[in-house]
Amino acid sequence: MIDMIHRLSTFILKNPPEGEDATPQKLKKLKKEKGSKNGQNGESSPTETDESGFDGWSDDIVTDSKTNVDDWSTDTSAEAIRERMSQLGVGVKGLTHNEDLDKPIEERFQIFFEFVKNKVNAENLPDKEIVAEAERLDVKDRAVLVLAELLFNENILTQIQKYRVLFLRFLANNQKAQKHFMGAFELLIGQQYPKLLMPKVAHILKSLYDEDYVEEEVMIEWGSKVSKKYVSKKTSEQIHAKAKPFIDWLKTAEEEESDDDDEVEVVYTNRSEEAVLKEEALKKQKAEEANKPAAESDEDIDIDDI
Repeated sequence: MIDMIHRLSTFILKNPPEGEDATPQKLKKLKKEKGSKNGQNGESSPTETDESGFDGWSDDIVTDSKTNVDDWSTDTSAEAIRERMSQLGVGVKGLTHNEDLDKPIEERFQIFFEFVKNKVNAENLPDKEIVAEAERLDVKDRAVLVLAELLFNENILTQIQKYRVLFLRFLANNQKAQKHFMGAFELLIGQQYPKLLMPKVAHILKSLYDEDYVEEEVMIEWGSKVSKKYVSKKTSEQIHAKAKPFIDWLKTAEEEESDDDDEVEVVYTNRSEEAVLKEEALKKQKAEEANKPAAESDEDIDIDDI
């Protein structure tokens, strides 16, 4: 990038060549002719000023009296970096290198927590900014733990629909994030609001399933195993006990759907419908003849009629 406040840049902008005679080729030729007159084989005297008006380089370093830094340098202070980042679009921010990626996952997770916490009080959550920040910190799979903690409370049954779009940006087609979300679900039920939400576990799971937060496969897998990764084993057992009716219903629905698919039998044929119907009629006629009584077929035969 060209520093537009550098001395050379400002000089060129203030002193553009004038007229058609100020082309680089003609200036070079003029310089050689002038040098030959001075007996220097085409090289101008260092004490002379060339036709462009440039009077040579200076060894003096011009500094800014306020910041006492070179005018061609880039301000790398934290405040200046934040100001430059604020002028970038969301997409460009995700492409820029940041020192936060060198930090441990716990620190990056805390940075994301503080970022979302500052955005929660906004009238409309900036969904795209939250996703971009999670991607910048490389915590997108675990970001739902933060979102669930900050956005859900005892009114989760109404909030599931309210924040659906934001959560689906993290959960859609991402089973790893969905498994972390089920951990966030256990934390919400078992630690934050156990008395209020424990009786509503099955209803909450049904709502999460209907709004596509968690896929059927992930939910059944979660329900089949008690884990102490997020809450104590005792608390996890209580949550799973409350969730059992819904998990059983989910398994039954899956089995019935599978049975219905197995009962469908499709027969493909390249014969016409008329040929198939004719064949069926012949089979029916033969079956009727085989079932006739023997007396009907054993009639007296007049030998004279033969």
